[in-house]
Amino acid sequence: MSDEVKGKKQEKKDQSLRVQILVYRCMGIDLWSPTMANDRPWLTFVTMGPLFLFMVPMFLAAHEYITQVSLLSDTLGSTFASMLTLVKFLLFCYHRKEFVGLIYRIRAILAKGKNRSVA
Repeated sequence: MSDEVKGKKQEKKDQSLRVQILVYRCMGIDLWSPTMANDRPWLTFVTMGPLFLFMVPMFLAAHEYITQVSLLSDTLGSTFASMLTLVKFLLFCYHRKEFVGLIYRIRAILAKGKNRSVA
């Protein structure tokens, strides 16, 4: 591969990591801290709360419209996505130190690759 293609791939990975960090930051989670000292739990509650509130009317109406496949599939899909988000969030909170360590390792690998491509 040419150096230009490698550089673009490296830049794309770096941008992806920045976007993920920004998303977590907007949710009130500081990915650079291995503890919850810098987190803002109310912001996390405010951003994740509407996700579940959005599902409540669909879930409550599902028993009336069980014969309508589209509504049922929307309800089940939204429920599954929300539960998966909750599981991911709880796993992150439980294994926070390992995730933060992994982010630091990824960042070091990206920096090393960037230094190699510059040299």
